[in-house]
Amino acid sequence: IGAFKDTLQAVRRFASETLAELGETAVPALEAAADGRDHDPKYWAVHTLGRMGAPGSAALRRLLAHDDLETRALVLQGFTSIEMSDDLLPVLIPLLSDAHWPFRKQAAECLHARGPAASRVLLASALGPEGDERFWSRRVLADLFGPPLATWLDTLEQIRERDYRKAKPEDRHKAARDVVNMCSYACAVVSVSPIPFSDA
Repeated sequence: IGAFKDTLQAVRRFASETLAELGETAVPALEAAADGRDHDPKYWAVHTLGRMGAPGSAALRRLLAHDDLETRALVLQGFTSIEMSDDLLPVLIPLLSDAHWPFRKQAAECLHARGPAASRVLLASALGPEGDERFWSRRVLADLFGPPLATWLDTLEQIRERDYRKAKPEDRHKAARDVVNMCSYACAVVSVSPIPFSDA
Protein backbone atom coordinates (compact mmCIF):
# COMPACT_ATOMS: atom_id res chain seq x y z
CA ILE A 1 0.00 0.00 0.00
CA GLY A 2 2.84 2.36 0.86
CA ALA A 3 4.24 1.88 -2.66
CA PHE A 4 1.15 3.64 -4.01
CA LYS A 5 2.86 6.88 -2.93
CA ASP A 6 6.02 6.17 -4.89
CA THR A 7 7.04 8.82 -7.41
CA LEU A 8 7.47 6.21 -10.17
CA GLN A 9 4.28 5.01 -11.83
CA ALA A 10 5.95 1.69 -12.67
CA VAL A 11 6.38 1.03 -8.95
CA ARG A 12 2.78 1.95 -8.19
CA ARG A 13 1.55 -0.30 -10.98
CA PHE A 14 3.70 -3.20 -9.83
CA ALA A 15 2.32 -2.81 -6.31
CA SER A 16 -1.21 -2.82 -7.70
CA GLU A 17 -0.59 -5.98 -9.75
CA THR A 18 0.99 -7.75 -6.78
CA LEU A 19 -1.87 -6.88 -4.41
CA ALA A 20 -4.46 -7.89 -7.00
CA GLU A 21 -2.88 -11.34 -7.20
CA LEU A 22 -3.24 -11.72 -3.41
CA GLY A 23 -7.03 -11.54 -3.78
CA GLU A 24 -9.18 -11.49 -0.65
CA THR A 25 -6.14 -11.27 1.64
CA ALA A 26 -5.41 -7.75 0.41
CA VAL A 27 -9.02 -6.48 0.37
CA PRO A 28 -9.18 -5.01 3.93
CA ALA A 29 -6.01 -2.97 3.47
CA LEU A 30 -7.08 -1.82 0.01
CA GLU A 31 -10.52 -0.80 1.22
CA ALA A 32 -8.97 1.19 4.06
CA ALA A 33 -6.69 2.97 1.58
CA ALA A 34 -9.61 3.67 -0.75
CA ASP A 35 -11.49 5.16 2.20
CA GLY A 36 -8.60 7.48 3.04
CA ARG A 37 -7.89 11.07 2.04
CA ASP A 38 -4.54 10.60 0.30
CA HIS A 39 -5.39 10.75 -3.40
CA ASP A 40 -2.72 8.47 -4.89
CA PRO A 41 -3.27 5.50 -2.53
CA LYS A 42 -7.02 6.09 -2.87
CA TYR A 43 -6.87 5.94 -6.66
CA TRP A 44 -4.60 2.89 -6.84
CA ALA A 45 -6.55 1.02 -4.15
CA VAL A 46 -9.78 1.41 -6.14
CA HIS A 47 -7.94 0.43 -9.31
CA THR A 48 -6.56 -2.70 -7.64
CA LEU A 49 -9.92 -3.77 -6.18
CA GLY A 50 -11.38 -3.45 -9.66
CA ARG A 51 -8.68 -5.62 -11.19
CA MET A 52 -9.43 -8.38 -8.68
CA GLY A 53 -12.91 -9.02 -9.99
CA ALA A 54 -15.15 -10.99 -7.63
CA PRO A 55 -12.88 -10.76 -4.52
CA GLY A 56 -13.08 -6.96 -4.61
CA SER A 57 -16.78 -6.64 -5.44
CA ALA A 58 -18.09 -6.39 -1.87
CA ALA A 59 -15.60 -3.64 -1.02
CA LEU A 60 -16.48 -1.72 -4.16
CA ARG A 61 -20.19 -2.00 -3.35
CA ARG A 62 -19.53 -0.42 0.05
CA LEU A 63 -17.40 2.31 -1.51
CA LEU A 64 -20.10 3.08 -4.08
CA ALA A 65 -22.50 3.67 -1.17
CA HIS A 66 -19.98 5.88 0.62
CA ASP A 67 -21.08 9.24 2.05
CA ASP A 68 -18.04 10.87 0.45
CA LEU A 69 -19.00 11.81 -3.09
CA GLU A 70 -15.36 11.97 -4.19
CA THR A 71 -14.85 8.34 -3.20
CA ARG A 72 -17.93 7.25 -5.12
CA ALA A 73 -16.90 9.26 -8.17
CA LEU A 74 -13.43 7.70 -8.08
CA VAL A 75 -14.89 4.18 -8.05
CA LEU A 76 -17.12 5.00 -11.00
CA GLN A 77 -14.17 6.42 -12.90
CA GLY A 78 -12.40 3.12 -12.30
CA PHE A 79 -15.04 1.33 -14.35
CA THR A 80 -13.86 3.18 -17.45
CA SER A 81 -10.53 1.34 -17.15
CA ILE A 82 -10.10 -1.70 -19.38
CA GLU A 83 -8.59 -3.47 -16.38
CA MET A 84 -11.84 -3.34 -14.39
CA SER A 85 -13.29 -6.84 -14.39
CA ASP A 86 -16.68 -7.43 -16.07
CA ASP A 87 -17.56 -9.53 -13.01
CA LEU A 88 -18.08 -6.23 -11.19
CA LEU A 89 -20.71 -4.82 -13.54
CA PRO A 90 -23.63 -5.82 -11.25
CA VAL A 91 -22.40 -3.38 -8.60
CA LEU A 92 -23.26 -0.52 -10.96
CA ILE A 93 -26.97 -1.35 -11.19
CA PRO A 94 -27.95 0.18 -7.80
CA LEU A 95 -26.23 3.40 -8.91
CA LEU A 96 -28.84 3.77 -11.65
CA SER A 97 -31.29 4.79 -8.91
CA ASP A 98 -28.86 6.92 -6.92
CA ALA A 99 -30.21 10.10 -5.34
CA HIS A 100 -27.65 12.14 -7.31
CA TRP A 101 -28.38 12.43 -11.03
CA PRO A 102 -24.68 12.71 -12.07
CA PHE A 103 -24.02 9.30 -10.51
CA ARG A 104 -26.99 7.75 -12.30
CA LYS A 105 -25.75 9.16 -15.60
CA GLN A 106 -22.15 8.12 -15.01
CA ALA A 107 -23.16 4.57 -14.03
CA ALA A 108 -25.21 4.32 -17.22
CA GLU A 109 -22.26 5.57 -19.26
CA CYS A 110 -19.96 3.01 -17.61
CA LEU A 111 -22.38 0.20 -18.48
CA HIS A 112 -22.77 1.51 -22.02
CA ALA A 113 -18.99 1.62 -22.45
CA ARG A 114 -18.81 -2.11 -21.64
CA GLY A 115 -21.15 -2.87 -24.54
CA PRO A 116 -22.63 -6.38 -24.83
CA ALA A 117 -20.81 -7.50 -21.69
CA ALA A 118 -23.21 -5.33 -19.67
CA SER A 119 -26.37 -6.70 -21.32
CA ARG A 120 -26.63 -9.64 -18.91
CA VAL A 121 -27.02 -7.39 -15.87
CA LEU A 122 -29.11 -4.79 -17.71
CA LEU A 123 -31.79 -7.21 -18.95
CA ALA A 124 -32.84 -8.19 -15.43
CA SER A 125 -33.27 -4.60 -14.23
CA ALA A 126 -34.93 -3.60 -17.52
CA LEU A 127 -37.76 -5.99 -16.64
CA GLY A 128 -37.89 -4.88 -13.01
CA PRO A 129 -40.37 -2.53 -11.32
CA GLU A 130 -40.87 1.04 -12.47
CA GLY A 131 -38.09 3.36 -11.39
CA ASP A 132 -34.73 4.79 -12.31
CA GLU A 133 -32.99 1.41 -12.57
CA ARG A 134 -35.51 0.25 -15.12
CA PHE A 135 -35.44 3.56 -17.02
CA TRP A 136 -31.64 3.73 -17.32
CA SER A 137 -31.29 0.01 -18.06
CA ARG A 138 -33.72 0.27 -20.96
CA ARG A 139 -32.05 3.41 -22.20
CA VAL A 140 -28.61 1.81 -22.27
CA LEU A 141 -29.93 -1.37 -23.93
CA ALA A 142 -31.75 0.68 -26.57
CA ASP A 143 -28.54 2.61 -27.30
CA LEU A 144 -26.57 -0.62 -27.56
CA PHE A 145 -28.99 -2.77 -29.57
CA GLY A 146 -31.52 -0.39 -31.09
CA PRO A 147 -35.10 0.70 -30.25
CA PRO A 148 -36.71 -2.66 -31.19
CA LEU A 149 -35.32 -4.17 -28.00
CA ALA A 150 -37.42 -1.81 -25.86
CA THR A 151 -40.53 -2.83 -27.82
CA TRP A 152 -39.82 -6.51 -27.24
CA LEU A 153 -39.35 -5.89 -23.52
CA ASP A 154 -42.72 -4.11 -23.35
CA THR A 155 -44.40 -7.04 -25.10
CA LEU A 156 -42.84 -9.55 -22.75
CA GLU A 157 -43.93 -7.53 -19.75
CA GLN A 158 -47.53 -7.42 -21.00
CA ILE A 159 -47.50 -11.19 -21.44
CA ARG A 160 -46.15 -11.71 -17.93
CA GLU A 161 -48.89 -9.57 -16.39
CA ARG A 162 -51.85 -11.14 -18.22
CA ASP A 163 -53.76 -14.19 -16.97
CA TYR A 164 -54.01 -16.55 -19.95
CA ARG A 165 -55.97 -19.32 -18.25
CA LYS A 166 -59.24 -18.11 -19.81
CA ALA A 167 -57.75 -16.67 -22.98
CA LYS A 168 -58.64 -17.94 -26.44
CA PRO A 169 -56.35 -20.70 -27.80
CA GLU A 170 -55.14 -18.42 -30.58
CA ASP A 171 -54.22 -15.75 -28.03
CA ARG A 172 -52.30 -18.27 -25.94
CA HIS A 173 -50.52 -19.55 -29.05
CA LYS A 174 -49.50 -16.03 -30.07
CA ALA A 175 -48.29 -15.24 -26.55
CA ALA A 176 -46.27 -18.45 -26.45
CA ARG A 177 -44.68 -17.63 -29.79
CA ASP A 178 -43.88 -14.12 -28.56
CA VAL A 179 -42.22 -15.53 -25.45
CA VAL A 180 -40.06 -17.84 -27.57
CA ASN A 181 -39.03 -14.91 -29.72
CA MET A 182 -38.35 -12.76 -26.65
CA CYS A 183 -36.13 -15.44 -25.14
CA SER A 184 -34.25 -15.96 -28.37
CA TYR A 185 -33.81 -12.21 -28.69
CA ALA A 186 -32.39 -12.08 -25.16
CA CYS A 187 -30.01 -14.92 -26.04
CA ALA A 188 -28.98 -13.03 -29.15
CA VAL A 189 -28.27 -9.94 -27.08
CA VAL A 190 -26.12 -11.62 -24.46
CA SER A 191 -24.26 -13.75 -27.01
CA VAL A 192 -23.85 -10.88 -29.51
CA SER A 193 -25.68 -12.90 -32.16
CA PRO A 194 -26.98 -10.68 -35.00
CA ILE A 195 -30.56 -12.05 -35.05
CA PRO A 196 -32.90 -14.14 -32.87
CA PHE A 197 -32.41 -17.79 -33.75
CA SER A 198 -36.07 -18.90 -33.51
CA ASP A 199 -37.50 -16.63 -36.20
CA ALA A 200 -37.30 -19.26 -38.89
